[in-house]
Amino acid sequence: MTHVDRARWLRLLVAVAVAVLGAAFGWRHVESHDIGYHLAYGQDLGRHGWPVDDARFVYPTLGGSGAPQPEAGPGNWYDADGRYRFPNANWLSQALLAAAHAVAGDLGLSALVAALAAGIAVVAFLGLGAHGLGPAGAGAATVALLLLVGWRLEPRPEVFGYLVLGVQTALLLATAGRGRVVPRRTFAALVLLQVLLVNLHSYFLLGLGAAAAMWLQALLRPASQPPAARRRLGALLGAMALAGFANPWTWRLALLPVQTVLYLRRHGIADPEHVPPHPWSAIEEFRPLPLPWQDAPWDLPLLLFHLLLGAAAAAVLTALVRRRFDLAALLTLGSLTALSMRRNVPPAAMLLVPAIAAALAPWRPRTGERAAPRTAIAVAGVALALAASLATGTFHAWTGSRAQFGGGFSPLHLPLGVARWLDEQAPAGRLWTDFNLSSNVHFLAGARPEVPLLTNTWAMPPEAMRLVLDRLAGAPFAEAAALGIEVVALETDTTAAPMVQQLARDRAWTLVHVEPRHAVFLRTHGANAALAARCRAREEQFDPEAWRRPWSRWPGLERQALRASVGTFERIGWNEALLQIGEPLLDALPDDAWLWGAVGGGRARRGLERLRRGDVDGGRAELGRAEAALARALALRPGSPAVERNLATVRQALAHPAGR
Repeated sequence: MTHVDRARWLRLLVAVAVAVLGAAFGWRHVESHDIGYHLAYGQDLGRHGWPVDDARFVYPTLGGSGAPQPEAGPGNWYDADGRYRFPNANWLSQALLAAAHAVAGDLGLSALVAALAAGIAVVAFLGLGAHGLGPAGAGAATVALLLLVGWRLEPRPEVFGYLVLGVQTALLLATAGRGRVVPRRTFAALVLLQVLLVNLHSYFLLGLGAAAAMWLQALLRPASQPPAARRRLGALLGAMALAGFANPWTWRLALLPVQTVLYLRRHGIADPEHVPPHPWSAIEEFRPLPLPWQDAPWDLPLLLFHLLLGAAAAAVLTALVRRRFDLAALLTLGSLTALSMRRNVPPAAMLLVPAIAAALAPWRPRTGERAAPRTAIAVAGVALALAASLATGTFHAWTGSRAQFGGGFSPLHLPLGVARWLDEQAPAGRLWTDFNLSSNVHFLAGARPEVPLLTNTWAMPPEAMRLVLDRLAGAPFAEAAALGIEVVALETDTTAAPMVQQLARDRAWTLVHVEPRHAVFLRTHGANAALAARCRAREEQFDPEAWRRPWSRWPGLERQALRASVGTFERIGWNEALLQIGEPLLDALPDDAWLWGAVGGGRARRGLERLRRGDVDGGRAELGRAEAALARALALRPGSPAVERNLATVRQALAHPAGR
């Protein structure tokens, strides 16, 4: 075999390995809070021939006839008929997601993401190779890129954007980034890709920014490019800017990313300390990742983020020394994007990784001819080993991710059981949901119920979201009767937890359906009174073996489901069920501080109840077990106020048992 043949086979080997790794990241259970509204919007587009751009799925929660209209979100407006409107930056992605679902159901969504992720890996690998990196270097950089974006590889519109951004960046760096005239075909491809990106996701501003970075080099160092290259690049930048208007809402969508950035800054949405807090600040992905000098628990995504920024800083300095202002500008754009909020780290990585490789290319280490094949084979082996760890669940368990390898809707994280219950029982009246559950309940339930808001934050005024969040936080639910709300479906372990606790104690509401992470309540004496009485969920009927049995078919989800169940039982007041599930789970999760605290709290409640019934010996014995569990929780994670309060209560009761 000649040297050329060997190099070709090595490149193919590494390309296949990183493609397999990308597909392994993408082939995962669908658990996105947003997938429901994306699919509903995509289906509605197919029926009516126009993208959803109003609040048609959201029932009114604010104002009334003659009431002042709440402030619109960024880029949103009220039309002449008073409808709340927004430019739907994801309409084409929604059409593609809906098409995949129509062809192959929920498995089709996982397959689509796996294909996109494999495409992202191959595009990155080929683009890195164009900078002179051998198979080993290009493969290692691609593995790093996949580790940076892998957590976000779900059926989301931005994943389409990652692929398009990767292609655009590779084409720009391979032509204008080398001082060459952008070929006509490449020119046309970049403009068409920009049109595509404009209609796939609002990250299209990054594509335009990458072209502007290339143009900066022509301005600051005109001698580095022939006149024809400078003219072609200026024309390309103008054409890509005009492509921003090639969408159903023209200038409204073209300006949306800028309006959004200004809106986020004006309202301090990324700052958890901002007063007063804006409703959008409840969305954690709008917050930036902590920097190295800020106190934050370690995890792999955070470490990779810090390494990425460090490499980008070194690459900026190198680019400036080489007077490569285009690379310095591209690196600066990517770094600022990554620093703005955690959801922007993956698209920023699509710019940063190839730009870092291009900037540091002259200083890359040289390997001998004999060592290079061995290194490339080792990189391919690492990629395949990581893919195997994803398939077995080892990688997700090690990184603490709740993601699971496999296809289709997640039976734990999506409200499949809630939707099935609503379809089977068909309760009367309107449905109230929390923010996270809203889109998926709307889509998965056959009747497609209206919801008080969607996870699409652009689909309603921010004040509508504030109203819902306030009620979820425990504010009085005074709007229920006026709005005809007879059914409440909630996630039990996130922002809705206070409302779950409130409704579980309120005799006006009846708990009728419980899952590890979801609960449904009916109005006790409303239109569903008979249904509420018939379906009431009672702790005395709880069967721990029957509860565990369905999850034994899902080994990767079983521990997550049982752990989530402990929290749900705590919030709905099922203390014995909590202990029946939580105590055996401690054997599997002996270092889980939260679980020890929850079980300790359950033992404390059981012990105090026995003391109240006059069983002093039994109460003291149970309180002793509670003390040990709570002390273990504090040893694993010191400083938990709730655990410290429970421990103080237990010790006081042990000191004065007869006085209880």
